[in-house]
Amino acid sequence: MAGRPRRIAILSVHTCPLAELGGKKTGGMNVYIRELSGEMAKLGFQVDIFTRYQDSCEAHLSTSEAAGVRVVHIPSGWIMPKNRVSPTI
Repeated sequence: MAGRPRRIAILSVHTCPLAELGGKKTGGMNVYIRELSGEMAKLGFQVDIFTRYQDSCEAHLSTSEAAGVRVVHIPSGWIMPKNRVSPTI
């Protein structure tokens, strides 16, 4: 498969990794996903981050500051509370 880009998909279930810090429900997880995807792009991966629309004014497809990283905003219905994303063990 020489010449084909290596691709990674990331699901960001809490918030958009492009969200400004200090806003409602922004902080650690979106910063982590943003930084991790940027580092993977530096290694030659094409990274697509899928997250739900937070604002109807957002573009469906956004490009991160890092080359090789795209954010895909998916329209969805209701918001699941964080404590219901995965069951506690």
